[in-house]
Amino acid sequence: MPSVRELLFEEGQWENGRTPLFANANQLAHALVTQNLYPTITNQPAMAAYLSQVFRRQRPCPPTLGDAIVKATGRGRLSAEEKQRLRAVIQDELERPVSRVQDAQSDSRVSFQQRAGTSLRQIVVPPVRLPRELGMLLGQARSHILSALRDDNQRTRAAFEYYFSSPQGALEFWDHLLITAEREFAGHPESSLQEGKRLLERAEREGAVRAYIVDPAIGVWPMVVFDPLSAAEIAFIFFFDAQAVTSPTQVDASTLEDWYRVVHRPLREGVLPRVRLLPGWAQEVPG
Repeated sequence: MPSVRELLFEEGQWENGRTPLFANANQLAHALVTQNLYPTITNQPAMAAYLSQVFRRQRPCPPTLGDAIVKATGRGRLSAEEKQRLRAVIQDELERPVSRVQDAQSDSRVSFQQRAGTSLRQIVVPPVRLPRELGMLLGQARSHILSALRDDNQRTRAAFEYYFSSPQGALEFWDHLLITAEREFAGHPESSLQEGKRLLERAEREGAVRAYIVDPAIGVWPMVVFDPLSAAEIAFIFFFDAQAVTSPTQVDASTLEDWYRVVHRPLREGVLPRVRLLPGWAQEVPG
């Protein structure tokens, strides 16, 4: 029996035509988003990333998504019997209990935590609303950031780049870093607070740590990229269930390139507005 991917993306699978129903997962994602068939995800690249994980069986396919995929085929392409066949294959192949995909999600979480604590170059776009668990995951990186900043060799190679959907998020980022710095400098001959401020202000001035305020729409597509544009590059997108539990999921190269094209490059080039929020505290300047 053909797989879901074959039925959706390969020629000759249906009697009504040899052309594929969709050219690829991106085209399917476009249909789902533009027709509002799966309102849980309204961003096309995020939908494409989600579908990629579902098709690789790294996360379960909700029945509502299975229904939406069948609806996305439109009218006239498939008969009622063929739509029933497609729906049955989706149910059999993709709608698995969470326990059967837990290992893949657990591996992503472990990999994310390891890279958060070792990578010297990171791009972080938190979601508009930061669930507690994601805040804890990102918070684990603070000691790593401070350790890198205190080492002259690491600081010159560091580039921690954060994009927040509100001034409050950026302020809390700097405040939490400063609290961590105070602990790091406890017992310093000078004031640990002043020493921590000097370290962070120097790091921001040199570009080792930058915090930006951007349009909240950017936070709809939360992403973390470790070692960007290098051989070691790896990126994670975040999804949330009804209890707002975080699931960091590794994205493929195609989805990451879409994210660079749609989000990061326009931010860096000034096509999309961004405002730097300096430490010390806290002063806004043009991006």
